[in-house]
Amino acid sequence: VLMNNAGVMAIPDRQLTKDGYERTFQSNHLGHFVLTTGLFPYLSRSKATVINVSSEAFQIARGGLDINNLNGEEKYGAWS
Repeated sequence: VLMNNAGVMAIPDRQLTKDGYERTFQSNHLGHFVLTTGLFPYLSRSKATVINVSSEAFQIARGGLDINNLNGEEKYGAWS
């Protein structure tokens, strides 16, 4: 079992990583993708389970995922 747990939230101002991505998005989503992709050859051999978890903060983002603003370039809010 591989469990990816989102762990960064509510950064008050928009911060970019050295890779140029918004810090929360990279930590909680892109990082999990890279880790899982790298481990996938080993996980698939053993028929492992991958679980991605987060918090109930999704309830705050009433408008849902803004696919056109994943990096927070148009609008950034610590709780949105």
